[in-house]
Amino acid sequence: MTENIYKLNTKNWQHKIGSVGEIVTEREDIQQCYAVIFKTIKGSVILNPNLGWNLLDYLDKPMNLVETKMRAALLYELNYQEPRAKAVGAEFFYANAKTGSLCVKVKYQLNNETYITGVMKL
Repeated sequence: MTENIYKLNTKNWQHKIGSVGEIVTEREDIQQCYAVIFKTIKGSVILNPNLGWNLLDYLDKPMNLVETKMRAALLYELNYQEPRAKAVGAEFFYANAKTGSLCVKVKYQLNNETYITGVMKL
């Protein structure tokens, strides 16, 4: 469904990833921003080198040894790069033991309410 962006009641919106003509606003917009930050290696976007986080710092290290540092680093970057909401927690897990796909759920606060993102998978 195509929406008229000039009739939106918010100035914060973006195109919905993976769709044509759809947009996201409010919570969906923040969750999409969180997903982009989580999936982007810091420095890999030339025109926005501060986008993302340093996931490569934790590559090939046991999760039980680096999870606390990973959580702190991700929460810092989410709060710094997406100031409209406050990320207060992150839960890391593997979606599939064979493929080793790292996933995260982020707990965040927006307008004095607490939400949890869907599963964000690398």
